[in-house]
Amino acid sequence: AMDGTLALWDIETLELKTAFLTGKYGAILCVDCDFARNRMVTGTSEGSLCIWDAERLFLVKEIHAHDGARVWVARADFDQGRGVSGAQDGRLRTWDLETGDCLGTFDLHGDMISTAVVDFDACRVMSGADDGSLYLWHLDNRAQLA
Repeated sequence: AMDGTLALWDIETLELKTAFLTGKYGAILCVDCDFARNRMVTGTSEGSLCIWDAERLFLVKEIHAHDGARVWVARADFDQGRGVSGAQDGRLRTWDLETGDCLGTFDLHGDMISTAVVDFDACRVMSGADDGSLYLWHLDNRAQLA
């Protein structure tokens, strides 16, 4: 939520299971969850990717991802320890979720990245921006595929 609240809902009963304020990390703009591994990643209005323990509801790691630019896209594969973020600065970045190291930057969009679909197994990411551009990338070598 814009007030920094992260809420967990029971998708069968549509009841709120729990909600908590995330604190100093700003508004929560996007979230990706892996409930089998009890992990979530959020993108914030402060430019961070935050990794959360979904069971105990505490911050595992904060990655300063986009130098204050709002993060509108956060995707993660916790089995592989990799993540992708897209932000208001028009950049798409890949991350090592354990170390917080940036693995690569994709810098072709001319406007805010508003969506992305990632297939970590196939090393592909498709990103879309507010300027109407849509690109397909290879995650490892950062080659533009389409």
